[in-house]
Amino acid sequence: MAGIVVDIEDLAAAFSDDEQLAVFSTLNQPHLRRARLSVAEGLRQLIVSAFEVLRENPQLADDEDYVRALKSTLISNLAQVLSDDQPNTGPSIPPAKRWMIVATVRDLVMDHPDMPLTIGDLCRAVGISRRNLQYCFQDVLGISPAAFLRIVRLNGARRAIKTSKSVTDAATMWGFWHFGRFARDYKVMFGELPSETYRRHHGGAMI
Repeated sequence: MAGIVVDIEDLAAAFSDDEQLAVFSTLNQPHLRRARLSVAEGLRQLIVSAFEVLRENPQLADDEDYVRALKSTLISNLAQVLSDDQPNTGPSIPPAKRWMIVATVRDLVMDHPDMPLTIGDLCRAVGISRRNLQYCFQDVLGISPAAFLRIVRLNGARRAIKTSKSVTDAATMWGFWHFGRFARDYKVMFGELPSETYRRHHGGAMI
């Protein structure tokens, strides 16, 4: 077995305002919590992957940017699992408001191109739960908020690669900690590996 220890203030910041009342306040006492198998399995796989990456690259534990990216991902996913048993009130949101919420989130993300935002940040900004934010994005764009943020972050990393001293620096700057997965997603989106982008703009081998 393996476990992780999370700072209570960091975890609180990952919840929207209403989730802090409905979910975070219930964490004072040890208890079992219900979550969908797929959501719980996603967190388990994330933790396993984190340990595998650090086992293969122990020097990353001393990289502040890397640790920050990993920490943000772990806490965001943990908050999702802990809030998974909350009722989904998404259908009560009028269609016009769903569009407005998505547009507000899009503008917020685009106005902060150099500051990777979390789902918790977005929920607090528009004043809804992550369940309702998920519903709005699926209804309006056909993708999850997480997928939308991943697209934005991949584009940010692509811009950063052009001026960063390494692909690793660019990836961690934009919140990517699993470099194999980052390279795969990057190639799917841009048709080339991040290393190829780096070489084209830096005119030499990887450093």
